Amino acid sequence: RHDALRLRVAHREDGWRQHYAARDGAALLPLAIAPAPLADDAALAAYAATLQAGLDPVHGPAARAGYVPHGPAGAPELIVVAHHLVVDVASWRILLADLDACYGAARRGEAPPAAPRTTSYRRWNDMLAATAGARDTERGFWETMLAATPRDADDTLGVPGRVDALDSVRLVFDAALTGQLTGALNRVHDTRTQELLLAALAHAWGRWTSGAALRLDVEGHGRQVPAGVDADLSQTVGWFTCVYPLRIESGGDWDASISRVKTLLRAVPDGGVGFGVLARHGALVDAHPRAVSWNYLGTAADGDAGALPELGARVAGGLPDGRAPGDPVLHPLAIDAAIAAGALSIRFAYSGARRDAAAPPDIGRLAALTDDAIRSLCHHLVARLDALPAAPQPSAPPLPGGEQLRPAELDALLLDLTDTE
Repeated sequence: RHDALRLRVAHREDGWRQHYAARDGAALLPLAIAPAPLADDAALAAYAATLQAGLDPVHGPAARAGYVPHGPAGAPELIVVAHHLVVDVASWRILLADLDACYGAARRGEAPPAAPRTTSYRRWNDMLAATAGARDTERGFWETMLAATPRDADDTLGVPGRVDALDSVRLVFDAALTGQLTGALNRVHDTRTQELLLAALAHAWGRWTSGAALRLDVEGHGRQVPAGVDADLSQTVGWFTCVYPLRIESGGDWDASISRVKTLLRAVPDGGVGFGVLARHGALVDAHPRAVSWNYLGTAADGDAGALPELGARVAGGLPDGRAPGDPVLHPLAIDAAIAAGALSIRFAYSGARRDAAAPPDIGRLAALTDDAIRSLCHHLVARLDALPAAPQPSAPPLPGGEQLRPAELDALLLDLTDTE
């Protein structure tokens, strides 16, 4: 039922274009069976990499699976790989839940469960394109976000390099501090975790660049349904990720910084999906990406959070970066934040080349300044929190008429709360 697995790309005179392969009866998720047990994790990773290398977004398949006996006891493992052109993080939840349900039905000798048909990926693309004419009121906001000034420090990072030149620095915060950032500290300014993290990052960037604004490309989940559009994406597989620009000024105390970032993020129209629509249809001119990208996944990529009851298994997590070593990167600096096993980690991945002969930027220092900023922000908010009255115990009155949230509404709410890709 997931037509996105039939998506292919073809190179034409005007660039790469996506299309659906014909329904020719070929398996959309072909299964390979390892010829012999794999002794250890290294052998398992190598086999997974082989599966991944066999993905072909031009001719197919765009997704594959492998059954592997693993370890001394030959414990069965199932590896599923898919090209990012056909899935996003939310798609994995949908695909694996379907796989689990179908496996359970097969064990019981039953037909696969009927699955709801939600808005198709193709139909969603058409729906978004149709909103272009109604988005003129967004242009002023996006033009402000695109604006550059002589004080901006984009050239500090140089031009984007290649995957094989990536150098990474990772920050990891313990469960206690992570719990503060995702929990009680948000009471002080009625914030979300991403707003606190971006306030800290903008503060660190300002110190690193002597006061420059932080200009970045933000990845959003892209499943925000605009008002007036009748769409349900709760069970739709595809790569919905949207990318939109933000400009965050640095400076001021923590309360002012947090308020500024919160106000800015909540002013983003329709979760950012409109920026790409306007740029695609010529209403906005965006000459090149920002030097920095930001992607906050929340807990969406946490493999430990995904239980598959019918299979009697848990999602083990993702594979390493599957990009080819010679592939170009889009941004000299990519900053990714995620929560796994209760711990927040932030990765700074740099692959840039300076236009002049200057030494490369000290990304390690930027990471250290970000670490300092997050801890300082938390210390400030803890003090503010202690001065607040105790939070009232939430009540749960029934919705008017006893109505319940529809699955699509609940799914959209959860995506907004996690700010996932």
